[in-house]
Amino acid sequence: MSEVHIYAGSAAGVPKNRKGTPVPGQFPYKTEYPAPVPSHTERIPLADLNVAVDCGSQLTIIVHTVVEETDCGAHYRTETAFAQGDESFEVTRWGWYSKYNLCCGAPPPPPGEGEGEYPPGEGEGEEPPADSCVETVDYWQNVTYAEWPYQNPYPLCWDNVLNRPLFDAQAIALPAGTLFNDLAREFVAAQNNATCEPYDCVTGPAASDATYILNDCLVGADEAERAAEIVALYQSYNAGTYVSSCGCVPCGY
Repeated sequence: MSEVHIYAGSAAGVPKNRKGTPVPGQFPYKTEYPAPVPSHTERIPLADLNVAVDCGSQLTIIVHTVVEETDCGAHYRTETAFAQGDESFEVTRWGWYSKYNLCCGAPPPPPGEGEGEYPPGEGEGEEPPADSCVETVDYWQNVTYAEWPYQNPYPLCWDNVLNRPLFDAQAIALPAGTLFNDLAREFVAAQNNATCEPYDCVTGPAASDATYILNDCLVGADEAERAAEIVALYQSYNAGTYVSSCGCVPCGY
């Protein structure tokens, strides 16, 4: 994807032309990438939407993208696409949209002071809850790729120095110790863990940022601070010690 256009709000607020066809160029949330990326995550505050932010309120969501096909790294062709949703446009132009009912999740409880309480403090030997379904980088390194729940058919990045792609299974086997290696390892583990512990309003945007930073198999000087933040975030997420600070989010986010 090289461009993403998103509408989220009331059904009546969708920008349309005189024929009633949605106009992606007028959608309020737009992102352009200098180089195509395999995924995109958008964080939209509920307060910005033109709907009542109440449990049970309904959102209309439309996602439109510009997708590019490449051949050995060179641009081949460009097309547009809509994310497939629950409903199709009621006009001659093809396309889909989804409807989401808002639900409000309870905020996480404050940390307790008793022994063995979760989230853990700083004591030695603390472990995540027994029912945690996420696993660390070390775990995924020892699981064959065929058994991974998230199998990305595309390269994690393209190494312009060595002129070759780096795939997820290769990335997670990289030695720890450099910012790029640490980010790649934790991100690949997080992508697998997200199949059982979905991303939220913090870990989701971090995935989008990680995809962009890792795209050229390098962490630039201007990307280092954000990369380090994501490494720390995903180390916590992959260890099962991350506690979401997100409140009311769309059901099925």
